[in-house]
Amino acid sequence: MRKKEMLWEIALFLLIVNLGIACGAGLYESQITFPQWLVETETGERVWNADAARSADVGLGFWVYVTTVPMTLLLIVNGVGAWKCLERTRGWWLAAVILLTLERLGTFGYFIPAMIQLMAEDPSLAPELAVRNASRWELLNTGRHLLSFAAWFSALIAWRIMGSEGREEFKAKSFGS
Repeated sequence: MRKKEMLWEIALFLLIVNLGIACGAGLYESQITFPQWLVETETGERVWNADAARSADVGLGFWVYVTTVPMTLLLIVNGVGAWKCLERTRGWWLAAVILLTLERLGTFGYFIPAMIQLMAEDPSLAPELAVRNASRWELLNTGRHLLSFAAWFSALIAWRIMGSEGREEFKAKSFGS
């Protein structure tokens, strides 16, 4: 196997590992951590606990090291690799890249700014509005999880194809150009 072919395989493998970690951590956050921020009282009322969200600060304490920087870089590298690959692997690999691109756009365009606003010590943010915004964030986050899982699944299929017959696809196309 040529060196460049192996580097593309490594890039896809790292994307799969990173997506797996992100999917698991996202589920953990939505099921364990987020309910500590958007708390349901005994009366059934929901209350946004900005202090708990600020205290956890998972954006700077975890996500920046797992997805914000590494996943975004892996997305770019894998986009190039998927484009250079031939037909059978390319479809699944590009699907993973496209799905992850949508997830990243949503993350940078909505999720990060919305959470920054929710965590801010802003007295003008009425409690009802904070609960509404946090509830919307929670609902849309489910869609983000689905995009991540679909990207992970697509990348796994691309990896499987690459492992069985995809190497021939790389050999059939010049990576020097």
